[in-house]
Amino acid sequence: HSMRYVRNKLLLRLQRAPDAALLDQINATFSDILVEGKFSVSDALPEERDDPTILALPRLVLRFNRRSLGRLRQLIDLLNGERSQPS
Repeated sequence: HSMRYVRNKLLLRLQRAPDAALLDQINATFSDILVEGKFSVSDALPEERDDPTILALPRLVLRFNRRSLGRLRQLIDLLNGERSQPS
């Protein structure tokens, strides 16, 4: 995964887009890290045309609050299919 801010949106570039059920789960579980709106899946935005090597990758787009970095990491772990182990 790689990340980039475009205007007020954070883009998480993914190898594969989340399906509808996972997107619903993300919206339900991680809404606390949003400034407004919902998580959505997108193709490359026009501002990303400067890097043709990643144009085909799907994006998870969000208005991140820029504070909840631990929760953002949990989201990335979910997208990576990792589950935290109980301590």
